[in-house]
Amino acid sequence: RTAARPIAMVQGIGIGIGLVAAVSLGRVAWPWIRAYLASASVGFMDLIARSAAASGAAITAAPLWLTVSIAAALIAAPVAVYAALGRD
Repeated sequence: RTAARPIAMVQGIGIGIGLVAAVSLGRVAWPWIRAYLASASVGFMDLIARSAAASGAAITAAPLWLTVSIAAALIAAPVAVYAALGRD
């Protein structure tokens, strides 16, 4: 414990300095960040609208075997992860 105290203190100081630096950088860059997010959200909403229209047509045109395989993969993947990581 005695040896770990200086290390913990330096880590705490480093985290504090990092937080102060992040807040300072955020305050300086906030106008640019806000403008970027506003323009990105407009582009993102347009992308969602176009992809929703395209995906509706793609889903109706997809063959049955492809739809069943995707559904099986979506079900089997979490089950496989649980089986692999669930054991102690």
